[in-house]
Amino acid sequence: MHRCFIEKQHWSGSCATPSPAEAHHICHVLRARDGESVRLFDGTGTEATALLHIAEGSVRLEIQALNPPSERGLDIVLIQAILKGNRMDWLIEKATELGVSRIVPVITKRVIPRGSDDGGSQKQERWQRIAVSAAKQCGTPWLPVIDPPTALESAIHAAVSGGPVLVGALAGNPRSLAAEIDRWRPQAVGRIAIVIGPEGDLTPEETDALLEAGCIPVSFGTLVLRAETAALFAISALGCMLNRR
Repeated sequence: MHRCFIEKQHWSGSCATPSPAEAHHICHVLRARDGESVRLFDGTGTEATALLHIAEGSVRLEIQALNPPSERGLDIVLIQAILKGNRMDWLIEKATELGVSRIVPVITKRVIPRGSDDGGSQKQERWQRIAVSAAKQCGTPWLPVIDPPTALESAIHAAVSGGPVLVGALAGNPRSLAAEIDRWRPQAVGRIAIVIGPEGDLTPEETDALLEAGCIPVSFGTLVLRAETAALFAISALGCMLNRR
């Protein structure tokens, strides 16, 4: 059964109205037909089965059965230095599939800005489309919140007040991620954040600033992982070992 994304504000009673882009996707990409049943999700845990009505270029969905919102479990926040090329797009896709609740793209000293983008809004919109596509494919009813690109200092200042913040560290004497997970396992942790640096890692000054702000350095083992690999390793480990769904 095809899956369609419609934001909650466009659900009204027993009807849901897709955006023009989603209507085009339903008709011309999925090639769904009038009277066909589809699955809807709103990105906040709610799903429904709906009947598709296509007439004279308009698309409307009649909700047949509504599922109550599912529990998300542990909130995992990925604070990720923006990666080069299409690696950031790929990471957004995979992080969505793995169930992160928020992705905070950050600008660090070793992040190379590309082109002109008014406040990063174009990147943010593209990443949101990628997340929607990933959610449709993997079956999750949840979408991550994707922040606009922001300075590392601002992101950390906001993150440390909401729970533990781990940072992947290559230098110094960090604890293993497994040991840190064991430390938090007995506690009722509802949210945990992980900071991953860019290609070439964070600078020593950036790492020192994170530690001074209260972030906890962790190691992912003896191998030096690519930034996107490190992010997915950390997300998977945290989700597997700390989720209580």
